Amino acid sequence: MLLCKQSWNRTSSGFRQPLFHGARRTEISISPKGRALIRRAPQPIQQQLIGAIETLPSAARKRLSRSLGSVISAAGIADGPAPLFFEEHTK
Repeated sequence: MLLCKQSWNRTSSGFRQPLFHGARRTEISISPKGRALIRRAPQPIQQQLIGAIETLPSAARKRLSRSLGSVISAAGIADGPAPLFFEEHTK
């Protein structure tokens, strides 16, 4: 991969560099300071919810699955793509 070394942009948590052969593409890398920041960051809410659900007994997970299926059907979103949690969508 060819890189244009003159155009490195350093931030406190990483490096950003346009690729030589394609101005629309950028290669990024995370600095040691950026890696430390990521390690201290809280888990995304989705990961926390999945972890909590995994601790439930099997019967409770089955009830939750049925209940959430009912909510999805009632909301009229059973046939569409599955959006990310808390992602805003326009209709």
